[in-house]
Amino acid sequence: MNHSNLRYLFLHFGPGGNAALERKWLTSYKSAVDFWDQPKDVSSFEELVQQCVNQFNLGQYDGIVAHSFGCDLALKVKDLINIRDSNLILISPLRDLPKAFINFAQHLASEAAIPERKQDLTAAAKGMETASNKIEAFARLVTAVTSDPLYYRRLWAQKNKLKEFEAVASQVPPVDMNCWRTVLVDFILNHQVSLKGRKAKVYIGSEDPYYGLIRDEESYWSEQGGDVYLIEDVGHYPHLETKVFEKIFGTS
Repeated sequence: MNHSNLRYLFLHFGPGGNAALERKWLTSYKSAVDFWDQPKDVSSFEELVQQCVNQFNLGQYDGIVAHSFGCDLALKVKDLINIRDSNLILISPLRDLPKAFINFAQHLASEAAIPERKQDLTAAAKGMETASNKIEAFARLVTAVTSDPLYYRRLWAQKNKLKEFEAVASQVPPVDMNCWRTVLVDFILNHQVSLKGRKAKVYIGSEDPYYGLIRDEESYWSEQGGDVYLIEDVGHYPHLETKVFEKIFGTS
């Protein structure tokens, strides 16, 4: 399908994140994509979904391009409004958020040079799998992963893109942690999303640390109804490490 004459709403990572990197690095696509920042003063996942629905209707968009947690929002928005399956584009979707952080911890543990770091990451991952209080265990797991020195480096597979990110990181608005905690607790306890047989386009990076075996991810999203595109040698931001937007919209 030719997407070049359509207008899309972009749903970024989060919750509590922003589309600052996309606005900076994908400016040539701003006529095709609205790199909108989701509101942060929300009290639940459902409220955030409704805010996305309101924005979609207000902007009269033709479809959604979503990244990471934005994919969960996009799938719930799709339940509430009429969007053609071919106009739903998911980049680095995470089918199970706690499991994604377990995968990340296991990747970091396998690369840890300090034995104590390896032990901490391994314990946090196992704790998530066995804990009775999933929220407390998830908080410990997230802390272990995001405090690791290799955390940001592991998100990017290409060193030149990592350097570009590091150069602009101080200019990028921080994640709103209150929104992050509030919405994620509600999401983990009360919600589950899937493609449910829809024919979305799904782009995943071969080096994404949130995934376990990449072939399992390909199979899962294909079985769910997605047209899956595996992008080699990229991490969690394939749309910023390679020309995913060019594949979708053509040369801008």
